[in-house]
Amino acid sequence: MKGRPDVYGNLTTPAVCFHNPRSGEAVILLTDQGSPLGNHGITVEESLDRASAMLRLEAPGVRRDTLYTMVNTATPSWDRGADWKAGDAVTVRFRLYRFPAADVQALYDRFAAVRKELMGPVRLQHQLPFSAAFAMLEAFVVLYEVTGNRLWLEQIQETAHNPTAFNATVRVFAA
Repeated sequence: MKGRPDVYGNLTTPAVCFHNPRSGEAVILLTDQGSPLGNHGITVEESLDRASAMLRLEAPGVRRDTLYTMVNTATPSWDRGADWKAGDAVTVRFRLYRFPAADVQALYDRFAAVRKELMGPVRLQHQLPFSAAFAMLEAFVVLYEVTGNRLWLEQIQETAHNPTAFNATVRVFAA
């Protein structure tokens, strides 16, 4: 197999979508974020001649070699498979849609309509105003540029009297 993009965890909508312009069809696979075993994995493997591809939905998802950590795509993977015993079981919920789609926009439109069908209603939580988040990012960038070192924001607390202000404890480590 040639390419193997892996997707694991922290997905807004765990899904894979595909549009085939030759047939005028599209496919959407929706799934839950994970199970009691951990985050699901979604892997697409393409054959060397690009004539076929395999889509795999894994429970739990195991990144075989490396995984992504903060701006580093080469962190050795710490994922492990489940330790199965006789009688163990896991349920993986998913929905598969196959439908006519003249163009990619038709796929996007259908995805927007079905993307929350497995999640159910979502309650918005307004915890941090955008202005406060932006101020934190600006402070981080300025500190990083000044020190030229890696920074660790250990603690960030929004002040009670001003939701756009914050307190941060910063530790500076040598690069």
